[in-house]
Amino acid sequence: MADFARIYDSEEHGQILVKKDQSETEDGAEVRFYIDADRYGLGICAIALTFPGDDGWDKADAVFAEMTQDKAENIAGRIAKQLDAALGVTGKDGATE
Repeated sequence: MADFARIYDSEEHGQILVKKDQSETEDGAEVRFYIDADRYGLGICAIALTFPGDDGWDKADAVFAEMTQDKAENIAGRIAKQLDAALGVTGKDGATE
């Protein structure tokens, strides 16, 4: 049976969960990334790459197959930057840049 999820342990971002699934908003597939956003006073946050259409699962499978820890950490870093920009928080102590 093929994997549908992977967990990467990142020194900077903690656990990063990468999961293939049916798209929640599109007719197709998605690869969803989860990070712990505790430092923002939030819970688990997620972002998804969606692949609509008849070939959506093929595209999602290809992205998932090529996923590495470095790529997952890059995406987690992008999620963190977006949260930093939106909330102005860079750490648990609430310090801003």
